[in-house]
Amino acid sequence: MRRARRPAVSGLGMTLVFMLLLILFPVLLIIQRNAARESRYAVRDKNIKTAREYAGVMMTDMMRTFAADYNRDIFDPKYMGRIQLSWANQGEADATWTPNRMDKWVLVNSRGRFVRSPNLKKWADKGVTAVFHFRSDLTRFEHMWDAPDGAPAAYNYWGSVDGQFTTVDGSMWVNGDLDTNGGAGPVTFQNGVLVVEGDFNAAGAILGPNLAVFCRNYTPAGGTILPVTINSYPPSQPSGAAVATPLNNPFVPTIDITNPGMGARLDYFDSRQSTYIVTSGGFVLDFEFIPPATLRVTSAGVPMDWTVPTTATIVVRGADLTVHGLVDKQVTIVARQDSGLGGNVTIMDDLVYQNGTNSASSTQNLCVLAESDLNFDVTAVGANQRVNGFFYTKTGSIRVFDSARLGLTIDGSLFGRVVEWPVLLPFALTVNADPNLLLYPPPYLPMRPYISTWDYVP
Repeated sequence: MRRARRPAVSGLGMTLVFMLLLILFPVLLIIQRNAARESRYAVRDKNIKTAREYAGVMMTDMMRTFAADYNRDIFDPKYMGRIQLSWANQGEADATWTPNRMDKWVLVNSRGRFVRSPNLKKWADKGVTAVFHFRSDLTRFEHMWDAPDGAPAAYNYWGSVDGQFTTVDGSMWVNGDLDTNGGAGPVTFQNGVLVVEGDFNAAGAILGPNLAVFCRNYTPAGGTILPVTINSYPPSQPSGAAVATPLNNPFVPTIDITNPGMGARLDYFDSRQSTYIVTSGGFVLDFEFIPPATLRVTSAGVPMDWTVPTTATIVVRGADLTVHGLVDKQVTIVARQDSGLGGNVTIMDDLVYQNGTNSASSTQNLCVLAESDLNFDVTAVGANQRVNGFFYTKTGSIRVFDSARLGLTIDGSLFGRVVEWPVLLPFALTVNADPNLLLYPPPYLPMRPYISTWDYVP
């Protein structure tokens, strides 16, 4: 009896095996290729991420430079030069920067490059671009009452200003205690920030609307118009303000006014790109700003005209100054003592911007710093004096002369010890906030950076 042949079954099996191989092999090939591609993508993504991290490291290094010293002239190229960074032959980073001194910003472009294997030619190259604007915290406040060096910092509001201010509209800084008792009527603080480094007795004050108060200890106000917040300075619960939230003071100037980085004698400005006027014998110099771009300096009746550059810092040692005229450039004037002589500044008549807006701009702003007294005076009876800019006395006092004047209007900031006012009425003193002084601070005031934009770029 003959057995049935089985090769047909074996042939069928082989056929099935080949058919399975024909199906599985492409599938396995696709899986393998996808896996390889995903691996490449993962490596590429990691390289890109690392390249961006390298770019961020370089950008952070630039930011440290900005924040290291607020007195630094950040627009000077010597502070922005950077050596190319590298990491074990696997990556590198560098940065370029574009400064704009006029508008007070710096554009930084940082690039990072990374490859895992040095044998590969394909580098991940990514960038970060950022714009940093620079602001001077000193110009956030219209008023700052400073104490003389070594003296107790305590003020009675009405005794300090002789009742001239009945309303403080805007921001004010008091370097010490503030007591509002004793006036003929309440004084109103509104629409800004009131920082009292010491104790604040607000019993003779009306607070608000739109006011944030920072103080150490607080005696409640005679009247309060919401919204008003009472916070601590330094950050601890102020007494007498049970509902206050203990917050840090975000408005404190980053430079201590009483001992600023510019130095007790303002010698910080000696190292700036300045125009020096060295005098002796305590001469009086008259500065008159005359557009276009002219400063007329008169000494002993002899005038001399100078051309004012786009950004000017003028340091005078050992002389007293009178300043007046129309300012059409960015100017900082510093009057320093020399062996006890000079350092006094008198603003005579009007001292305003040539643009007619009474507000600073990228091309016109003014700062006057006096190591001794800062005076305001007029030559004509019945004058209503107007001045624009940032005015500061380091160790002297602020005085307003001529009781026959009608008034004094300051558009900007007034820092120092107010000690003398005209005794006859009518008289009106007004200090108007100039927000543009924060945007466009005068040359070489201490500035700190703020990030305006931060973008990852291809």
